[in-house]
Amino acid sequence: MSELNPSISKFYHRWHALETVLAEGVQVLDFDYCPREDLSDIEPPFSNRLEALRHLEGLRSLLADAEPDSLCNAEFLVQKLTGSATFLRALMGERIPFGSYLRATMGIEPEAIPPQEIEAMRAGVEERFSKLNIPFSPGGKSAFDQYMVMKDVSQLGVILRRKADHWVGILREYVGLTAEPAYRIETASEDAYWANWIDGSVDTGIRLRINTHPRIIFVNGSETGLAVHEIGGHALQLLELDAARRMGRVDGAALNLTVHSCEQFQFEGLAQAVAFLVAGEGDIPEALEIEHELRRYSGALKNNAQIEIEAGRPVDEVVEQVLRQCPFITPSNLLSDLRDRGRHPLYRAYMHVYSPSLRKFLAARDLPADRRREFLHRMYTQMWTPGQIDAVLESLTGSESSPKN
Repeated sequence: MSELNPSISKFYHRWHALETVLAEGVQVLDFDYCPREDLSDIEPPFSNRLEALRHLEGLRSLLADAEPDSLCNAEFLVQKLTGSATFLRALMGERIPFGSYLRATMGIEPEAIPPQEIEAMRAGVEERFSKLNIPFSPGGKSAFDQYMVMKDVSQLGVILRRKADHWVGILREYVGLTAEPAYRIETASEDAYWANWIDGSVDTGIRLRINTHPRIIFVNGSETGLAVHEIGGHALQLLELDAARRMGRVDGAALNLTVHSCEQFQFEGLAQAVAFLVAGEGDIPEALEIEHELRRYSGALKNNAQIEIEAGRPVDEVVEQVLRQCPFITPSNLLSDLRDRGRHPLYRAYMHVYSPSLRKFLAARDLPADRRREFLHRMYTQMWTPGQIDAVLESLTGSESSPKN
């Protein structure tokens, strides 16, 4: 195995330690599961971001010159380090055009959802609402909240754990997995877009935080949604990747998982879509299906809005348009979302990745059952760039040869 693995792992830990000292709220490592033997003789935190950047650019040069066969997936590590360098430059004040930024960090192009697809999503949402006699208009918001919004979240964590046990069992059997996630649940109250956040390390274990800030609304069925997304998606995937790394199938350096680079396309795409790729009839609560359709629609609108704002369109025009298109998005939620995307180098890319990754992973619904299982097994047990995920899907439809990994 290439000596670059421990060098890359030491870099990420020294950078993470620097950001902790700077205390600006930047967390480099999200899941820290690199091999601990690769961290022997680690040096102190970098003295500043410039030193970290110089070190990272040196690693990128070494990686470019490395023999691809010396790594499990050299292409992935190249994209990952490119994302980290770009994110670090943005933290230092470098102004990077949105297309270049998204391409470097998440490994994708900013792609506006076409109007006809937006209309098809809206039609699906309206059909769901009509069956409940709830108009998809500002006047229907109170009736929607009455039907959908969870009134008591005090037992959310307890019920979530029970649902997680159920769904992990389904996924292990369906996909052919073996890991058994262990985790702890904590509550938080932060003025942020996220309702839940999962992270952890080899040393501290896996932690799931539930955000109870008034900005956050949980819908009926959230226990199932969070159980599948966070535990059946992220936690189970992480432990399967760690097991694959121990078998020499995943680079140790790849498991310095960050939120600012390309692995998030795979992580969020899988976590959002997996329930809808494996569920049988009646497995998913109706409220969760409705919330999924509404989130898919509103996420596409927000991504399109971000692309328009990045291109220079006045923000008030964009906000008014989105509010007309989706009357159940509140102005405060939309303004907070766009503020976060525009203000912070992390959210500028990471919040944008949800919609296209969901769209890509839901494409696996068109695969025959055996190939869908194969697709999910690959996504749980190996690391991929977005481009490699495209190739995997194409290979399973028979149009391309399978990517080497």
